[in-house]
Amino acid sequence: MHRGTSFIDILRGCLRPIVLAALAAIVVPGPAQAEKRVALVIGNSAYQSVTRLDNPNNDARLIADTLKSLGFALVGNGAQVDLDKPALDRAVQAFGTQLAGADVALFYYAGHGVQVRGANYLVPVDANPTREADVDFQMLDTNLVLRQMEGSGTKLNLVILDACRNNPFGGRGLRAGDGGLAQMRAPEGTLISFATQPGNVARDGADGNSPYTKALAQTLRKPGLGIFETVNEVGLLVKRATGGAQEPWFSSSPIDGKFFFNAAPAAPAAVAPQVTATPPDEALWSMIKSSDVAALHEEFLRQFPGSVRAAEARARLDALKRSQVAVVAPPPPPPAAPPKAPAAAAPQPAALTPPSEPALGQLPWTASATDVAAWRLKATTRLGGALATTAVSLDRTSVAVTADREGSLHVLEARTLQPRAKITLSGYEKYTLSGIAILPPGNRVAVVRNGALEVYNVDSKTLVQSIPAAPGSYSGTLSLSRDGQRLYFVRAGSNPPRATVASYRIGPAGLTPEAEYPLDANIVSFDVSSDGKRFLVGLTSNDLILYDPGTRHVVWTQKCDCGARFGAGDRLAVFAGRPGASAGDFNKNSVIGVLDIASPERRVMFDAQTKESLSVDDVSPDGRLASIGSTNIGQVVVVPVSLDTPNLRPVAVLKDNSRQSIAGATFVGTDALVTMSSDNNARLWTK
Repeated sequence: MHRGTSFIDILRGCLRPIVLAALAAIVVPGPAQAEKRVALVIGNSAYQSVTRLDNPNNDARLIADTLKSLGFALVGNGAQVDLDKPALDRAVQAFGTQLAGADVALFYYAGHGVQVRGANYLVPVDANPTREADVDFQMLDTNLVLRQMEGSGTKLNLVILDACRNNPFGGRGLRAGDGGLAQMRAPEGTLISFATQPGNVARDGADGNSPYTKALAQTLRKPGLGIFETVNEVGLLVKRATGGAQEPWFSSSPIDGKFFFNAAPAAPAAVAPQVTATPPDEALWSMIKSSDVAALHEEFLRQFPGSVRAAEARARLDALKRSQVAVVAPPPPPPAAPPKAPAAAAPQPAALTPPSEPALGQLPWTASATDVAAWRLKATTRLGGALATTAVSLDRTSVAVTADREGSLHVLEARTLQPRAKITLSGYEKYTLSGIAILPPGNRVAVVRNGALEVYNVDSKTLVQSIPAAPGSYSGTLSLSRDGQRLYFVRAGSNPPRATVASYRIGPAGLTPEAEYPLDANIVSFDVSSDGKRFLVGLTSNDLILYDPGTRHVVWTQKCDCGARFGAGDRLAVFAGRPGASAGDFNKNSVIGVLDIASPERRVMFDAQTKESLSVDDVSPDGRLASIGSTNIGQVVVVPVSLDTPNLRPVAVLKDNSRQSIAGATFVGTDALVTMSSDNNARLWTK
């Protein structure tokens, strides 16, 4: 029976009976030396007509080396990289030929992939379609790969696709389906593994490999893992590494027999193994004891309440539940030496108040760009119209900005600053735009105009949805969830002065209202965690709060005229403002800092040496860097999001010499940043 489902569902349902049945049979895997294993590994990075990808070549080489070590014969004797259409066709044909007499076939692909009319296509480096009909001739239908496998007589076929990225041809005549790849039906004896859910977008990775491929290579080498255990292990690793933003899926038909990428070592020949039946509770416990999935431990206790492992399972379950409440537990204090004499209790530190002693690090805010690090201005594009608010697409390939004076929206290619579209709003009144977001898969842009929420199609430049302003609402900001499934509309009102956070589900047909969260003060900054379970909110009441939308309660409050964003996998927050100051108090220097979400008294801060009002404009895709923009000196600093750097020394100070306010400083990769200035220029900075 075909199935396509999430790894968490598998862990809670499908996997449990499979694992228990296998354990009850006490099947000890032996070496797979007699199997003939054949693999084709492809990585395409150097695209000629669309955005180049950083990591697929690296990913392919890593997987090729891993598979070789596990006894696979590779087509071409290694990774096939940067293949054009003829080379891609030849490689797949050679793969089919080499499968004669093979037991196991494996196809791995990393690179651009698109879905058109429900079919998935892999993109050669020379593809440049201008119409939908070009796809069949310029790209490779993944069904062709499946057909090569089906006719080969292999016992097991594996298709691994790290290609679930946005359609790179969206603005060039090809109207693909939703972002990412479509779900595929797995033929008999076949398992298809996707880097993320069908229709969603996977990350390319910030350290040389994608999160999916890194987890895959690590897991394939583990001895004794069956095929389903392998894909589940990979899924859990990826979900943890991306903070829940990416969740791999798979589609499979029933697999006959057992397959181990790396068989468990056989028992020494000199010792005759004693045939004993392993108790099922011990067998299951050996597999789940290191898991951080609470559902597995609950299931163990349900099935084996009288097991000798029950107490251990309960303790592990309690620890996991505590860790879900305290996202990151603060480190334990060092053991205190016995006091020589009674001493008064030390006073508790004031929340987010800078120390009175000169312990604040000092930031060279006015330093020139060459004083700090290796970021350089690469391109400038003049747009015009008083640039005001900036957004970036989920895959970081496009940026958008409002032109407040002329009532237009500019959408640009992120890495080149080449214009994709300029949308002119009809019936426009000056200075009424206050929020912008690019909706997945990148072909729609949402904007707040006079308190109303409007959605425009980037290709046709037409209004496709309008949500009227709420009573008393005059402006608002937009924030996109990291999984691309929700848009948060932060409405500002004046009568009474309060804000409402409205969440909308993003679908192909438009935005669907989901929930509203009224707050008692207007909002100056808003960010949502990767799992959507926490809001980080700066209020005009000079409070920075962590808000739980599930319980609708405030988790903690810090006094600070600050704006903030999540970083470092949602474990930390980076903020900028004036701790202890009231709104509009410009006599105090601005401070930039990082705090621990689970324990906000743990923080590092430094004096920006400026009375400029600063804003946290963006956090890099890997969560390690933050961009801080100024109100009127045309300057951005890039700082690490870390508690391990006492001075938080900036990694870059970018000056555009405009001495104008920064309308946005948006990461389009870990090594590239786009700034928008009110001198009407977009600028691309790269390392």
